[in-house]
Amino acid sequence: MTMLLRNFEDAPVCYPTWVERKYDGIRCVIVVRDGVGVGMSREGHVIAAADGIAQIMAAACGDGVYDGELDGGSWGATQSAVKRNDGRNLCYRAWDALTLDEWAAGRSERSLSQRKARLVGLLKPEFRGGRCGIVKGQRAANEYMLGGMFMDAVSRSWEGVVIKDPSAPYLVGQRSGAWQKLKPGKKAEW
Repeated sequence: MTMLLRNFEDAPVCYPTWVERKYDGIRCVIVVRDGVGVGMSREGHVIAAADGIAQIMAAACGDGVYDGELDGGSWGATQSAVKRNDGRNLCYRAWDALTLDEWAAGRSERSLSQRKARLVGLLKPEFRGGRCGIVKGQRAANEYMLGGMFMDAVSRSWEGVVIKDPSAPYLVGQRSGAWQKLKPGKKAEW
């Protein structure tokens, strides 16, 4: 189970907030225990197509839980690769890192910035240019800045953006409002 997104309209945004690209792939949590990585869906099912990427993350980052997205370039290509158990053309976009103890407890009290810093420290640059990378983001101080970031995402034909409360804990398998998705057609005021 992973931390789940709410729709933008379902909860207020607390500023400043953190904004990241929303990829049109398949959510994948990579759990690395004793040096062996396993990719799982947000429901906890093993994703065999993620085996190669899970081993790269195991070698790069060591034991822990890495939340992110499998991306094959498009939703259709990603789905097809996963259904065929063929991960050769998949990339992994990581956006969060928890310890195994935090995962077992169902939450991390560390802030997003602390968890992201851990991920950046573990996933060294030599791995970022290949099949595994870190989702970049930036701080939005107010709704005006968030609107500009969203319009930029729309102009790039991205699926949308994910808005994250940088001080909120990670809650396994829960919708807290701390993470919200904003996709084209959901908010027309900008």
